[in-house]
Amino acid sequence: MRIFNNTHTIFKVFSRLNFSILYYKLSFNKSYIFCFVILILPIFSSLSLAQNEKLITHQPQFWSEGNFFERWSRKWATQVDIQYARQGSEDELNMFKYQQQLTIRAWGHYYFWNKNERKFRVSAFIGNWDNHKIPELDIKRVNEYRAAIQLNVFNKTENPLIVNRLRIEYRLYEKTAGSPSEGFNEAYRLRYQTRVYKPLNQSTLDSGALYFMGFQETFLFIYDQRGRISLYDQNRLFLGLGYVFSPYFAIEAGYFGMFQMNRTKHIYDMNHIFQVSLYFDNLISRKLKNKIYRTQKRYHTNNNNHFFLDN
Repeated sequence: MRIFNNTHTIFKVFSRLNFSILYYKLSFNKSYIFCFVILILPIFSSLSLAQNEKLITHQPQFWSEGNFFERWSRKWATQVDIQYARQGSEDELNMFKYQQQLTIRAWGHYYFWNKNERKFRVSAFIGNWDNHKIPELDIKRVNEYRAAIQLNVFNKTENPLIVNRLRIEYRLYEKTAGSPSEGFNEAYRLRYQTRVYKPLNQSTLDSGALYFMGFQETFLFIYDQRGRISLYDQNRLFLGLGYVFSPYFAIEAGYFGMFQMNRTKHIYDMNHIFQVSLYFDNLISRKLKNKIYRTQKRYHTNNNNHFFLDN
């Protein structure tokens, strides 16, 4: 019954969200209202799920990541990203105190366009999550492997630019922390994200652009070998700023809120994260990229072919 109630609540949230989007399109046609609705409303709804529960813990964290893209043609690209995280505790605000996690992923991307020149991207990755041991917080070291396939849908305009992403994720993690010889558990997870980019000092997201970036992402479990009390897993919200230094380098930084439900208990974690992301494009194949942009420039200007959008 608990699973049904939580799932029903989530579906109600999405129904209200869809109605809000429709109302925006018919009445207001204002990008700022649209951005607020799709980013903020699901987070408020998630918090309401826990308002009558026993406990919400708060934790400060620092996340950093480097993204390295190589675009080999108009349709094909590869990516490697490295993520490093540190954390504090609920009683201490030092987000850098403990080493938390190191993640490395390898990606393949395929781009295609429909007859109206709307851009789509199909991606897949494999990666390793090394969750470090923190004895002071009774956290054991756990190693996890993941693979995923996802679809990104880009709108055609850049002011604002909206990207919708659907990901199906396969997780393989140790049954006993620190003991891979005892085997691994399996889990499948569904993730849906809406990401918004809004240029602030110019009309496009080209070099010299200062922009607002925000996203909202909802996680639902399809299957977990260990079992769960709810299909709902977590919501993530990011609000920050980015700057495009050149066609080959961009940076983003901002607040990242992660609201997550415990697998077996009605306990919720609210992680308050400061995140910094660096994006590097075509460090190996710049000559090829320049050739692509010179010969097919309209796909760069009209179809949001910007590397920092592709995570």
